[in-house]
Amino acid sequence: METTAPTIEPRKLSTLAALVLLAYGLVRVVPLPSTAIRLALFGVALEIDLNATLVLLLLAASLAVAGADWIIRSHPQAAALQLTVEHWIIPGLAAVALGGIIIRLPYGAGFWLGLALAAILLVAVVQAEFIAVDRQDPRFEWAAISLRALAWLLLAGGLFAIRLGAPRAILSLPLVFAAVTAVTWRLLRLDEPASSAWLDAGLVGLAALQVDWGLHYWPATPVRHALLLGLLAYVMVALIVAYRQRSLGRMRLIEIGAVGALALLAILLLA
Repeated sequence: METTAPTIEPRKLSTLAALVLLAYGLVRVVPLPSTAIRLALFGVALEIDLNATLVLLLLAASLAVAGADWIIRSHPQAAALQLTVEHWIIPGLAAVALGGIIIRLPYGAGFWLGLALAAILLVAVVQAEFIAVDRQDPRFEWAAISLRALAWLLLAGGLFAIRLGAPRAILSLPLVFAAVTAVTWRLLRLDEPASSAWLDAGLVGLAALQVDWGLHYWPATPVRHALLLGLLAYVMVALIVAYRQRSLGRMRLIEIGAVGALALLAILLLA
């Protein structure tokens, strides 16, 4: 007898998407006062502008994380999960990355198109995370492929938003480290759920941090900056996965190197 694959109730997906999009829309209509927080860190004077954009982006990320947790826990196999943290990362990143781009769009057709695309991507991420709860689900491979593709796309978007919102290195470095480490950990866990992967993810995050620091002294556009960091993380994760799967042979190294070199050339010439 065939069993029906579990699905998400449409009302839950629509509620999640509506709340996150509402947070984006409130940026343009809610006149929250702006507060400048001044502090000194390692002898460097910093001024952090706590404004409506930052507050509502954090609200959107919180709503995405809470909504993803609510939906994941409705999966029939969720009782076997001790924690659902790994399923929060990409939805939370999606809310921040998409919001950071959308709120900078001028009001008009582009803004509304951006909202529609954001809703589609957010729903796709949550849907893929829901399926990925059960590795025996016949849709798991497609969900895993979708999660990997969306994770890299959203990481690039998140790094772009960080570069625009925190142009100073002392502010962007911890954010870049956190974003790259979290996404790397989620993707490594997707391949090998039995491993913790924190050490490998932390090393990728440290490498991205070092490169990010160097790129602040190079006249790179925010798009190129984000794509270069994303490419570095992608190549390192590919090498780690190949090593763990005992497939890091000459041909695999050539394949990863060729893909990385072509992507780097495209970024430098086209971005």
